[in-house]
Amino acid sequence: MKKFVLVFLILGYFIIIKNLAGTKPLVLTKENSPPKVIPPAVLKLTWGEFKNLGADFLFIKSLVYQEAEAISKFSEQEWNYVYSVLEASRVLDPYFKDPYWLVQAFFPWEAESPEKAIAFLKKGLSYRTWDWTLPYYIGFNYFFFLRDYAQASKYLFEAAKISDNPFIATLAAQIAYKGGKTETAIAFLSDMYSKVVSKEAKKSIKKRLDALQGVLILEKAVERYKMMFGHLPHTLSELIDKGIIKEIPQNPYHTPYYLKDGKVLF
Repeated sequence: MKKFVLVFLILGYFIIIKNLAGTKPLVLTKENSPPKVIPPAVLKLTWGEFKNLGADFLFIKSLVYQEAEAISKFSEQEWNYVYSVLEASRVLDPYFKDPYWLVQAFFPWEAESPEKAIAFLKKGLSYRTWDWTLPYYIGFNYFFFLRDYAQASKYLFEAAKISDNPFIATLAAQIAYKGGKTETAIAFLSDMYSKVVSKEAKKSIKKRLDALQGVLILEKAVERYKMMFGHLPHTLSELIDKGIIKEIPQNPYHTPYYLKDGKVLF
């Protein structure tokens, strides 16, 4: 009930401001530098029994700040401000899901800070013990951004213990056993692509998926070459010369695929 009251008051505030402005649309403005954030410990004491409302308010504040300017133009200082507001919201109410979601949605991608996202999500593990998405996203960040397959499988196994989705357990086992094997990476990224909402995140994942699809085509062609001739090709062009493939797939990263010790890289 308190949350609905807070949202009602905030919406009412913006409606009043818009009416006072006449026919002019409400425009959010941003200061030259991000405002200061009161330390979470102080906020916790200040809000007292209303700390859940405080967490909601700070979360909404971070959203309003992000809407004030295209997030793709945020400086490191501005991202630090958003992070500190969300951290304050998390401290006030560590069970509140939305700050974790917002950090995962933007910090690994637009802010280019996967380590910060991982650290933030880990803080919620001891509170949101039923929420399999926290260890799942931690595992994804380790896999996709840091390429730390041991940590990725560790947290995916944690997610599998909570979730009833057998795919997660299978994925964790594959990563633990095969590391960065192409088929495993494609399966993981395809699942993650269906979950993310950020356009930049989808664009980044789609680009990696397309590149890995090209790798998979070439890996299978290399295997066929070895079966036919009893040895690995020295270059990918030999796959074309021998008629195994018609052309080398285009790499969305605009760097050529190449062979090294029998592995397809780019």
